[in-house]
Amino acid sequence: GSARATQKGWLTATEVATGATVALGVAALIGARLIVRGGWPMVWVVVTSEFNAVAYTGGPYPLGYIHPKLGEFSLGYLGLGDLFVLLYFGFVAVCGTYYLQLLSCPVHVVWAAVPVGFLATAIIVVNNLRDRKTDVKAQKLTMAVRFGATFARVEYTLLVALSYVSLIAGALLGRGPAESAWWLLPWLSAPVAASRIRGIWELDGAPLNPFLGKVMAVRCATACFQATDRFLHCYTCASHPSSYGPSPLLSSPITIPIDPW
Repeated sequence: GSARATQKGWLTATEVATGATVALGVAALIGARLIVRGGWPMVWVVVTSEFNAVAYTGGPYPLGYIHPKLGEFSLGYLGLGDLFVLLYFGFVAVCGTYYLQLLSCPVHVVWAAVPVGFLATAIIVVNNLRDRKTDVKAQKLTMAVRFGATFARVEYTLLVALSYVSLIAGALLGRGPAESAWWLLPWLSAPVAASRIRGIWELDGAPLNPFLGKVMAVRCATACFQATDRFLHCYTCASHPSSYGPSPLLSSPITIPIDPW
């Protein structure tokens, strides 16, 4: 796999732990401001996100101080990383962002989160496929370790394919011609994504390091296309409300209280 800071001796374990603590503290402060805006749903998002950041790898510190059993708890080592990446890098990220603006989460926003979450999960599948042999020695029971390389490659293929299928489902939920057309804009990245599917079946081990960056680029491009299609749809609705109905973002005023935060 890629180089690790502590493994290479670039940073000591104490330095890494200190940096992580500071990062989590800053995240908590930012999260407090989100809670002021979003209320109880954001309390759940902030608290569980902070917990997941620690519990992904786990270990006796600091979870062991809470309860001895928690010292052995790790989302990544239990093979739950794929599920939690899908949930938090997909649904929580997209739906949470929309909710903070309008304090609602309609169905079309949930559909928009599907390809984002699937492509984020595809990244960790590549990572786990690459590291499966060393993960066995470390007793890290990822999906690739539990079910093998072929399973991981099939999982990756399905995640990428279903990402684009979900875009069609989102288009079918649209309220007019412009909605459907803009929902399909992210399909522009599909040819590149298809080439990445071929690559996952051909590469293994260290050659997956540069491939991992290419998979991230596909996700970034698709997300940018999704953001563009939302902007174009809102613009079209605002320009021609009689034809397409009101814009889902511009139809309701957004009021965020200004305070000393």
